[in-house]
Amino acid sequence: MGKSLRSPATAGLKLTGHSVKARKIARDGKGLPIRMAKPLFKEEEWAAVRAAR
Repeated sequence: MGKSLRSPATAGLKLTGHSVKARKIARDGKGLPIRMAKPLFKEEEWAAVRAAR
């Protein structure tokens, strides 16, 4: 479950790639991440979840 909580998808970001290892954050023409949904966590909470390994 830890890996899924650290996934950028929980921050509402679109991912590309057909396998878990190949997944990357999708970016728009300006190089900014594409947000597909409202994040599940606030930015500070998501950073804390990613830091807690």
